[in-house]
Amino acid sequence: MLQPPLGERLARRVPWIVGIGIGWLVVLVGAAMLIVGAPASQWAPDPHGERRLRYCDGARRTDHVAD
Repeated sequence: MLQPPLGERLARRVPWIVGIGIGWLVVLVGAAMLIVGAPASQWAPDPHGERRLRYCDGARRTDHVAD
């Protein structure tokens, strides 16, 4: 019995190999995000200097202020 050439056998497996590689990459990035964490939400000094605090949601300052 003759087997198909090695190149043909590998060519059929390339999508699986690529899919597994992408899956591992997603797992590693997710684990890194869990370890590093997201930016913390907090009350921060108002950059406009109005002597009050402005709430920062971790990505940007919001319209919520406190005296």
